[in-house]
Amino acid sequence: MRRRTYDTLGNAAETYMNTQHNSRGRKLHAFTLVELLVVIGIIALLIGILLPALNKSKEAARIVACSSQMRQIGLAMEMYCTEFNGTYPPAVFADDWRTQTGNYSRDKTVGFDGLLRRYLGRKDLDGKDVANLPIFTCPSDDSPRFTYLPKGAGLMTYVMPSSPGQDPFYWNQRVVGVGRNPPRNTDTLNRGIGQVFLVNSDRPMWVKKRMVKPPSLVLLLVERAYSHGVQTGFVNEPSYPYGYAIHRPGQQMKFIAGDHGNPKIHTNRARTDDVRFNYLFADNHVEFLAPKQTIKNQNALKWTDYGQDWQGADHMWTVRPNDYKY
Repeated sequence: MRRRTYDTLGNAAETYMNTQHNSRGRKLHAFTLVELLVVIGIIALLIGILLPALNKSKEAARIVACSSQMRQIGLAMEMYCTEFNGTYPPAVFADDWRTQTGNYSRDKTVGFDGLLRRYLGRKDLDGKDVANLPIFTCPSDDSPRFTYLPKGAGLMTYVMPSSPGQDPFYWNQRVVGVGRNPPRNTDTLNRGIGQVFLVNSDRPMWVKKRMVKPPSLVLLLVERAYSHGVQTGFVNEPSYPYGYAIHRPGQQMKFIAGDHGNPKIHTNRARTDDVRFNYLFADNHVEFLAPKQTIKNQNALKWTDYGQDWQGADHMWTVRPNDYKY
């Protein structure tokens, strides 16, 4: 197609315009199907390479957020200890534990989380009421809880550890129920910082800060994605606040499908050597460790008997890691 134009001097000039070609004479055309498929394949490959790294970055951020929450709870415990003459809060406490045998009513039972609410800016909440405070839930904990647990109760990821075994140091500082005989140093007692005051047969002690030696090795909080773990000391069925009781990595890792939930939190696999948890120590530092790193006798930790009580697998779970025999 020809078109007549005029330059600045008024002289006529003819230009050619080809609707099928660009200014350099090359033919204009769209992508072919093969080219589109190649581009899409390259994009899919890049996504496949980058997505795992992105997921790892997100989980790393959740691990940091989780450790920050644990340290905040640790500071709240420090304030509790200051107010109560250097005594740690109990893991769970029933008002009439010395005389009753299992009446865990809502107005009588409180967990450590309920006792700490006032130090976490929630003085408006009764410690014995059901609550849903995000600080007690690890960002990576999405394991389901039993539907019969109290409605509105938030997930409870963090638990104060206990450690059953002989206690030659503090056996004579135990509180006993009405009509119960004092314990002996050869009896099995709770040597951990998370003491349980629930039934008449319990023989707990009030753990003082001076009893924790050294605080840099003593576990204060451990993680557990447990199907009973919710923020209330009261439960409907079964009539025992299981979510507050844990001892040894054996219970931390226990997994029975449909019963005890899934213990994985920061990893996609559970009951493997590469599983890791955040651990808060009594000096308020947090470490990201494998469960076997928290015990003294690693031979006692066997995946084949994970449902057992793992005798000897204590160490950091006690209030005196370097002194108890394992």
